Formats: sequence, C-alpha cells, structure tokens
Amino acid sequence: MSEHDAPNPPQLIRRLLANLFGLARNHLALFSIELEEERERLLWLLALSVLALVLVALGLVLLSIALVWWVDPAWRTCALAGLGAAYLLLALLCGWLVRHKLVNGPAPFAGTLAELRKDREQLLP
Repeated sequence: MSEHDAPNPPQLIRRLLANLFGLARNHLALFSIELEEERERLLWLLALSVLALVLVALGLVLLSIALVWWVDPAWRTCALAGLGAAYLLLALLCGWLVRHKLVNGPAPFAGTLAELRKDREQLLP
C-alpha cells in the first residue's frame, strides 16, 4: 500500500466521528422504540388493572351483602369478621404477587443495554 492509498488523519477522524454518530443515532432510535413500547404496555396494564379492581370490588360487595343476608342473624358478626379476614389474606397474596413480578420481571430497555454492552466490548480493548 502506498502513501496515497492510506487516508490522512483528518479523514480518519471524520470517518470515526461519523461512525460514532451513526452508532449513537441507532442506539437512540432503539431506546425510543423500547420506551414507546414500555409506555404503551404500562398504560394498557394500568387500564386493565383499574377495570379489574372496580369489577372485583363491585362483585365482592354484592357477594358479601348476599352472604351476610343469608346467614342467621346471630352469626352475622362472625360472617363479617370471616369475610374481612379472607379479604385481607387475598390482598396480602395479591401484594406479594405484584412484588414478585416487579422484582423478577424483565429489565426495561434490555435491548438497548445489551447493544451498549456489545459496542463497549467491541470498542474497548
């Protein structure tokens, strides 16, 4: 290879900067896509959760009223206490499941982070 075939340092710097800019642009595009997907997923889950909560609460109120109405008047206090305890246990179970999903769920922006790690490994010795 002769001296004329090799690019001069300013060309190398410009090419390196162009490549770095393209890499940053690709990462930003991937991040914005993942951010939009995560936002849409969270909004959908929130809407479904609110609807489910309202429907479950309505159903529990109606079933509780029916159960207490059917129980003998002497045992109504016990029936109310039993229902309250059952609802508290179910609420604790639901809280535990939510916590479990948050702790063990997939990391947000995993694709972007994986690409950044891959680029760092390729760029750094």
